[in-house]
Amino acid sequence: MKTEDPSSPTADPAETAAWWLARRDRGLTAQEFARFDAWLQADEAHAAAVARLGRAWAALDELQELRPEGAAAADPDLLRPGPPGRQGAGLGRRHRYAGLAAAAAVAVAGWLAWNVRQGPPAAPADTAVIYSTGSYEQRKITLADGSRLELNRSSTAEVQFAAGERLLRLVRGEGYFTVAKDPARPFVVEAGPAFVKAVGTEFNICLRPDGVEVLVTEGRVRVAPRRLGPADAEPSPQSPLVVAGQRVRLPGVEADRPEVTTLANREIAQVVDWRSPKLVFNEWRLADAVAQFNRHHTRQLVIGDPRTAEIRIDGTFRADNVDAFVRLLEAGFGVTAEARGNEIVLRSAP
Repeated sequence: MKTEDPSSPTADPAETAAWWLARRDRGLTAQEFARFDAWLQADEAHAAAVARLGRAWAALDELQELRPEGAAAADPDLLRPGPPGRQGAGLGRRHRYAGLAAAAAVAVAGWLAWNVRQGPPAAPADTAVIYSTGSYEQRKITLADGSRLELNRSSTAEVQFAAGERLLRLVRGEGYFTVAKDPARPFVVEAGPAFVKAVGTEFNICLRPDGVEVLVTEGRVRVAPRRLGPADAEPSPQSPLVVAGQRVRLPGVEADRPEVTTLANREIAQVVDWRSPKLVFNEWRLADAVAQFNRHHTRQLVIGDPRTAEIRIDGTFRADNVDAFVRLLEAGFGVTAEARGNEIVLRSAP
């Protein structure tokens, strides 16, 4: 059933949340954003409904992007049941709940996709569109020009493209920008006390209470204090060119000039670590945790005995660092690891 009036106080919160999430996925105009925010503030149940559906939607996004190394497309077998004997009565409640969560994500995605098709078209390219994330999610957005915007948790960005300029405003939080080359239309980000101008490059912007921090990971950008405006085209001490590997900080609107420093690779990795996929285990069976890691790698973890399968794992792990996970198992859980070709066999120590 489709909710025709999302602002109606009698509308079901779950249906209204799905209605809003569908529209938020294609971007909200400023007026829609204000209505959405007012609806969220009206009742705690509204925010809770958005959080529930948002987590399911984010889970589906993660599954959609999982793929073997080197593959050009997502793995179509991710949601298929495993081979006989791998599932069933022997698994605990958590495993069954994980299956239900995946099914719920598929159902929610279908519902939202239907509503997107039935709803109004996306805003025109020259209309401001707002993208946001809650405290429970991150988002990856492909913009109209092919550029990519990744938003960290609790972040908001306003996007407005015109014939001669691509203008974005990071309202709060943190974003990673991958800019499509278009010399005829500069790509300008307004973030707190700074303007960041690029043509084709990649950079991270983090808004902080005491200013803004910009890290360039590819290409170069020009950073200018906001009081100078984005049209100041010539590099200067007040408006420097910042190249890959450099970080610039602007502590406030009244700052005379940005502070530029060069970072080591380790420091760069720490700044953009939020973009790496994370796996969160809450007393998971090791067998189930291993299945999650294996979705991200061609090198597979293999459980070597039933006792090892039942070890309980708790914590947050980087999905792209299976070696660190194996070292943890060896150091803290009495597990031995044996490399066999493209597999790592895990067994409990005698």
